[in-house]
Amino acid sequence: MVSWNKLTVGCCRTDEPSLILNTTCSVINYSGTLNASGNVYLSVYGWTTNPFVEYYVVEHWGTVEPGWQTGLKPVGTLTSDGATYSTFQIVRYNHIDGSVTLRQFWSVRQTKRTSGTVSFANHTDAWAKAGLSLGTHNYQVVAVEGYGGSGSASVTVD
Repeated sequence: MVSWNKLTVGCCRTDEPSLILNTTCSVINYSGTLNASGNVYLSVYGWTTNPFVEYYVVEHWGTVEPGWQTGLKPVGTLTSDGATYSTFQIVRYNHIDGSVTLRQFWSVRQTKRTSGTVSFANHTDAWAKAGLSLGTHNYQVVAVEGYGGSGSASVTVD
């Protein structure tokens, strides 16, 4: 369970041990509840190295659909797990400590949900077909991130 109140800057992310996946999973089953005002993402989140890539498979979002953030470039769509996802990428230069180039890949579900299955391999295949290559997987979690507003979420991974 994670909750936030009047968060205006920054991120409230749950990294509870029960949500951290021990390996990079090709299929992830999750269930939960999400009550929020403001912006929030419920997503499969992770990163790779060589190259350094951060990725999101967004299952639910709050007031701002992630695909319409400034700078995200549309790269296509895919159909997976009963829905259409829009896919995006962005390159952030001089990120983190001022010397890291960070690429982000996004898949954003067009119909929000808080429980279901994410066939992660379908997203990596779609990104690869768009020329977006992941590196060696280092971390993967089902994450809830709150940006502004208030809310609470409870999510479990089966």
